[in-house]
Amino acid sequence: MARIARFSYAVCTVALSFLFTSASLAAGSTMWVPIPDGTTWTFQTSRQWDNSDGNSGSSGPTIEQAHFESVDLQIFDHRATLAHINSGHYLTETPNVIFTISDGDPRDNERYEYYIDPHPFMTKDVLEVGQSVSYSGQWRGQWEKPGGVYEAWTGEWTTTYTNMGEEEVLTPMGTFRAVKFKEVENYTKSPNPNHKTTLTSNRWVVEGVALVKITEHWSGENDFDSDGTSDWWSTGHRSACRS
Repeated sequence: MARIARFSYAVCTVALSFLFTSASLAAGSTMWVPIPDGTTWTFQTSRQWDNSDGNSGSSGPTIEQAHFESVDLQIFDHRATLAHINSGHYLTETPNVIFTISDGDPRDNERYEYYIDPHPFMTKDVLEVGQSVSYSGQWRGQWEKPGGVYEAWTGEWTTTYTNMGEEEVLTPMGTFRAVKFKEVENYTKSPNPNHKTTLTSNRWVVEGVALVKITEHWSGENDFDSDGTSDWWSTGHRSACRS
């Protein structure tokens, strides 16, 4: 398994404090929150990033919203039934999993990332504390090269979810008793430049009720001359608390 990237946590300011508990936390837990048409999640978000060119930056805390709407859209081999409007992600829901189909609409003939094997966004997999479940598959898309030219790529992805147990989480919305799920994702894209990305995130979920906090750390590497050595890298992290 590829290396696990380091974490960096931002402090969430508490505007209101209350304790939300769920009887289901005592048994096996699922990383599942229903997302009906018109759902909006509001988060207080902070970001930081840096790269091998010596550039860096930060933002936040800012208020950001994730809004979902029902759609009926055929994207290659899969039909999207739900869209994350803010980010341009298209999803489909089965009885046990909400899958991500695509980041971006290929019909726009611009940048997009399409999951040949749909990637889990929320899942009803029952995990005991310390237990993991893994998914993997292929994806393809196109990225923008210098000069505004788009190039097609193909690659593979793997994702592992682990139940890390219960924690009490402070957010601007209050204090929640939630289950922490760790997610490690690894992606490849080719042709040249060969691109590898690792995303390590934590999600705090009140099962079946709310996603209350997310932290993410990502690192990407490019091997422009395909000699097996990274020529360029970037890292970043994000913390989002429900508000």
